[in-house]
Amino acid sequence: MRHLFGLLCTCILLPILALAAVAQGPQSRDSSSGIQIVPSRPRSGESSRGPLISPRTESALPAAPETHREQWYVIEFNGTAVGYERVSLTGPETVAEIEHNPGTTGIVGAIDPAFSETKSSSGNIFRTRDTRLKLKYFGQDLSVAALLQTEETTDGRLLGWKLNRTAADQKQIRRTGRWSANDGGYELTEVRQGTTSRRLLTLPAPASSPLVEAWTSSLHLRERASSTAAVLFPESESVRTVDIRCQGAQSIHDQGRQVAVARYEWSARDQAGQQSTYYLDESGAVILMQQPLFDSRLTFRRTLPDVALQAAGIQTFDLDLKTLLRINRPIENVASRTQTRIQLVPEAGSELHVASGDFQAVEQARGRTLLVTLTRPDLNVDARQFAVSPVSLLNDPQLRPYLTASPLVDLADPDVQRQARLAGGSSSDPVQIALHLRNDLARHLRYRDFSASIESASTTAQTMRGDCTAHAVLLCAMLRVHRIPARVAVGLVYVERIGAFTSHMWVEAKLNDRWVPFDSSTNAQQTGSTGVGCTHLKIADSSLADASGNGISLFLPLLDVLSGTQLKLQNDLVPGQPTNEQ
Repeated sequence: MRHLFGLLCTCILLPILALAAVAQGPQSRDSSSGIQIVPSRPRSGESSRGPLISPRTESALPAAPETHREQWYVIEFNGTAVGYERVSLTGPETVAEIEHNPGTTGIVGAIDPAFSETKSSSGNIFRTRDTRLKLKYFGQDLSVAALLQTEETTDGRLLGWKLNRTAADQKQIRRTGRWSANDGGYELTEVRQGTTSRRLLTLPAPASSPLVEAWTSSLHLRERASSTAAVLFPESESVRTVDIRCQGAQSIHDQGRQVAVARYEWSARDQAGQQSTYYLDESGAVILMQQPLFDSRLTFRRTLPDVALQAAGIQTFDLDLKTLLRINRPIENVASRTQTRIQLVPEAGSELHVASGDFQAVEQARGRTLLVTLTRPDLNVDARQFAVSPVSLLNDPQLRPYLTASPLVDLADPDVQRQARLAGGSSSDPVQIALHLRNDLARHLRYRDFSASIESASTTAQTMRGDCTAHAVLLCAMLRVHRIPARVAVGLVYVERIGAFTSHMWVEAKLNDRWVPFDSSTNAQQTGSTGVGCTHLKIADSSLADASGNGISLFLPLLDVLSGTQLKLQNDLVPGQPTNEQ
């Protein structure tokens, strides 16, 4: 078993953490520093010299700006899906954040002085790779879940990383590394079964990131040309000399279309016969990677989130959606309070993306912490500010997706039409129509436990049973029947009886120039109430234009929030008094 696990680390985990899915786009190297990619040399005598690392001296193109991106891959073993991989990228960070919060760099602690110039001039890139693999070999469970977070310079130098890995026997390993120019290497920390160990991995210069896409596309290799680099693999905490060879251009199938790609072969010199092949499209993104495993083949194929999760046997986010996100202290007076301020503290190395809106203000606090202020919508205060003729909205092309039909929002269905007309009443005021629709569903749509899929508006209109997603989709459709732009919101809602937040879906209607939230799954029946107080925390929204029936993609934005985020209730603001933030 030990031999198999070692083979798994070498043949699966190292390539997973090294390249498996994933480029987010071409990047170039900074000529001032980093790892030099030198031409391949004869193999004889190479092993005695170790990895090839030397300061960079050649010039390079300036690095392309990076933004937050996400890619999904299905993992296949001999054509059978055995897992998935999700990769996100954020960066580069702005120097303003570092100057405002000195000594903070996310997952790796205080930034080393040697990198302050690089940080201030171009910023760093933060990547997260979540890999889930379910695989048995001759009756032995080799399944593994690995979460790798890296901090890199824009030219691919690895500044730090955090690796959490859980094996099939539930044994966990947590490893972190941070480059220290003063110590001349990486400061490594490992926590295994409650025991912490530390050591220094000595190197003359930072190694290249295991996320090969950070620098492969900048090599500009011609056909049959090759390069060599030293790559650090967090899984084994070792640096290995890697040969990369360009085999030329070809065309392959990618998500229903033929695309032009460049084919590369990748291999570590101390792993004879373990050669991986990967394909980069014109943007420099890896869309397919293949590698040998147990005399067979492991494949990472770029795809849509729904496809990746379903292929891996995940049909629903039921377990994730039942996950409760605790808050540090109870929220009092939920029914009457008009404002709630919550601090969101992401897991070390992670970055949260929370939507702002007319009733939800999002501010950047220290580091990557967010301060969210939720305000209760009150249509009784001044209903006229929301009053607008729906006809005036029809000519706005930006609102068209929120007025038209889709597979889930099937407006032409007779049951949806009838339900919308009966519930809307005789009023011509969009505000009153929206309130009537919300209140009608709150009274008549019976609750059902969370479903494995999201049902269409027509299905719910027929059965009048469903969970929060059924409420949201049907209410969204009924609003559109009345020509009121509507979309669904996905996020968290506070459950007072248990003192925690849980995943939830509700609706936002465009009234005048504001998106007003409505929730028919709550019990609120006060006059003018939208069913939303100031404990609905929106993460993202959707027009449902491309949503499929399984609903997986709608809840994907919640994954980062549900993974290790801390919620801290802030004191209510009192005029003339300090905030006394926690």
